[in-house]
Amino acid sequence: MPRQFLDAKVAVNSLGGTAVTTTPAIFGTLGLNTSAAGPDLEIQFSATVTISVASTAPTNVTITINRISSLGTVPVYTVTEGFPTVSGEGGQFAFTIAGADYHPPNPDGFLIYQAVVSVNSTTATPTRVGPESLIAAAYSEPAV
Repeated sequence: MPRQFLDAKVAVNSLGGTAVTTTPAIFGTLGLNTSAAGPDLEIQFSATVTISVASTAPTNVTITINRISSLGTVPVYTVTEGFPTVSGEGGQFAFTIAGADYHPPNPDGFLIYQAVVSVNSTTATPTRVGPESLIAAAYSEPAV
């Protein structure tokens, strides 16, 4: 069967000068109307966060996408990346991820997705400088 588009949203944040810590911080939240979903519900998403560091000391950035519904909060995608090594100098680095949430439970006909970012060390003084975004779209087979 052909897939049908259900809903899409964009959350944009340009919060600059906020320190990135070891505690996950939200940088994007959006809700998708999935009430008309048929079988094989699929959510496709991408997220970008830009971080400035004073040096490229060994630091990893973790970006997590959470699904929120009446069933609770569930991490559906997590990626950890290190800052590129540029002769020990810092700079601004954009981290972009893309993924999908296949066959998520859909108890309410409305799913919330949230992007969070954290680091494993604050030695390099990581700071969110923007831009930041979370984009998501919902698709399924037509409801029967």
